[in-house]
Amino acid sequence: MLSKSDRTRQHIITTSALLFNKKGYSGTSVSDITQAAKLTKGAVYSHFANKDELARTCFDFNVQFIQNCVRKAEQIPGTAPEKLKALLNTYREIFPEVQKRGGCAIMNATAEGGEHLPLLQAGIQKSIDVWKRSLERILRQGQIEGTILQSIEVSGYATGIIAMVEGGILLSKAYGNSEPFIAVMTRLDQLFLTELYT
Repeated sequence: MLSKSDRTRQHIITTSALLFNKKGYSGTSVSDITQAAKLTKGAVYSHFANKDELARTCFDFNVQFIQNCVRKAEQIPGTAPEKLKALLNTYREIFPEVQKRGGCAIMNATAEGGEHLPLLQAGIQKSIDVWKRSLERILRQGQIEGTILQSIEVSGYATGIIAMVEGGILLSKAYGNSEPFIAVMTRLDQLFLTELYT
């Protein structure tokens, strides 16, 4: 069971993570955080040295949401095509929650850019690398078991999947509805059938 201090720290993270993802690093003040969390600045700074440390922690918290979904799909028993199908279905299932949270944390942090990008850049790159390696493992599994074409260049294909997913999220955010994301998921289904599977 978490201590009162740990519960307070977790409350700060979950509250701040939503603010950072929706309003951006520069658009979120410590006052915004204290108001939303209903805590004093002293309470926040007793758990985090400064806003930068809190922002990095919140970014990691936000990206874990997507990483856990990828990990779950990778770990299900079955063939690579079954895992990829589960992954796309998971993306579809979690998309409303991603929208509610303000979009993909990786995309939002990268898009904000400017002077604040170096603060999160290492975390952004690490998150993409973790996502990519998970996809690569699924694709390589398929090549070993004979369900995915040997001619597929695994690294490039994994990058393409990530780019399409992120692009779908971006377009849906721009248009304010889920249709572009759903279209991208449908297109990925078709691509897997026509150019990936044996």
